[in-house]
Amino acid sequence: MTRPRRGGPHINSRFWTEVAAIWRKEFRSEFRSKQGFFTAGLFSLIAVVAVAFASAEQRPNAALYAGMLTIVMLFSASITLPRLFLVEDDQRTMDLLRLLARPEAAFWGKFLFAFAQLILTATFLVSVFVGLTGVQVGNVSSLFAGLLLESLTLAATISVTGVLVVGTSQRWILGSVVSLPLLLPQVSLSIGVFQHAFGEGAAPDAWQNMGGLALFGLAMLSFGPVLAHFMWRLDSGVARGKPRGS
Repeated sequence: MTRPRRGGPHINSRFWTEVAAIWRKEFRSEFRSKQGFFTAGLFSLIAVVAVAFASAEQRPNAALYAGMLTIVMLFSASITLPRLFLVEDDQRTMDLLRLLARPEAAFWGKFLFAFAQLILTATFLVSVFVGLTGVQVGNVSSLFAGLLLESLTLAATISVTGVLVVGTSQRWILGSVVSLPLLLPQVSLSIGVFQHAFGEGAAPDAWQNMGGLALFGLAMLSFGPVLAHFMWRLDSGVARGKPRGS
């Protein structure tokens, strides 16, 4: 009897089955509590209303509108997405998660749910943003591409930071502290894309910024599963009483 080779169809099928199981687990948990969607939606609404009131007496340019939208998306994601990983520690369900899936599959399942959640939040956010601020959308394709790529980058980076801070004593605060410096480099890229979407800037510059966002997100996704595997083994060793790094 021959065992399936590593990376063969059987292994790959089992891996994506585990990813789907984690995704369904997160969806059912969110469907019951609605905490993530409610928090993200409420924060986005309050932030956009504040921006609309602040700009009511003046007419900001496209770059300023782009910066406002990027910052609201950034802080909305930073508030809501870290809970996908940190809640496992709070609810003492890390052992159950280990039974459901390997660390790489758990990372992908949680990232895909975070990505889907952020796309829904971003769609709601930009609808309210355009409606209340009155900004003119000059390039719809750049707007949707920017929302998609920014959601990808935010979900991937915050998933990585969630893996990093799991098990720490001040994980909720530390998650935001670690994620914001990592996300700052992509802020200028996102602003460049949304600026073109709002009618300013050249198309080649927008495409360059889109490429930078895509590469940033892919870099996080290539690093995340490896980090999850390492941190999972480290946490398991500590749970068994072994010193860290053994």
